[in-house]
Amino acid sequence: MRPSAIGAALLALAAGPAAAQEGPPSTATAIVAKFTAAGVASQIRPIATVSGALSRAYDSTETVAQVSETVAIAPGDPTPTLFVTGEGLSSHAAAHGRAGGGRESLGANSVAHLRLVLTAQSSTGSGDGPTVPALIIEVRELATSAYFDSQAATRSAAMGLMTVGSLSISGGLVGGETLRRSGQVAPNTILYNSPQVTITLNRQVESGVVTCDEEDCAEAPIGLGVGVIRMVGVDVALHGALVGSTRVSGQIRVDQATAQ
Repeated sequence: MRPSAIGAALLALAAGPAAAQEGPPSTATAIVAKFTAAGVASQIRPIATVSGALSRAYDSTETVAQVSETVAIAPGDPTPTLFVTGEGLSSHAAAHGRAGGGRESLGANSVAHLRLVLTAQSSTGSGDGPTVPALIIEVRELATSAYFDSQAATRSAAMGLMTVGSLSISGGLVGGETLRRSGQVAPNTILYNSPQVTITLNRQVESGVVTCDEEDCAEAPIGLGVGVIRMVGVDVALHGALVGSTRVSGQIRVDQATAQ
């Protein structure tokens, strides 16, 4: 399928026949963040998350008009903290079976505006205080889609697409630089890589064909065709990153989806 045809695929999924092969559900989540630091695990609840059903057809959407979340990652002063603000977040999962066998499915996300600040928060300061934040991520008009199409267990294909109006990432963990990107982004684009942080855009992982019966789902070798595509629009992996005086590991993921 051509990238320009993803919108047509979405419409086809919404109107397609509920026939043929069942499969595991597709999923979509606008924001996921999980951390470990100083022996403490923390996370921000998944925001704008949706999942299909173990059935031949589904069409589900979750929309969040505004979001404002804060997570203290570990105790201490200053405290490593993630601030999340944004508006216009939407996640969509849809699938239908094909009349001749197989299935077609989609996991998609869109974000109008999102700002994430990872910083060392003092007991008297704010997230944008005098201390230089470890990371500031600001994104506008982000759209991602993970698409899967199978006509039989031995003939399947998957693709992931990402476009962004504007993306900027700055802060101490990227050497004080401001990294920018706009337009369509190629799969598995590494925007920044260091011993402390890896930032990947349109991160994609594919695995083998998955088929289901009434009791279970099983994955065949990838040589039989792609069966699952997992993608993340903006993937930030922290490897013992220094946030203030605390080492933090974990992930921040914007626009995460699977189609299968």
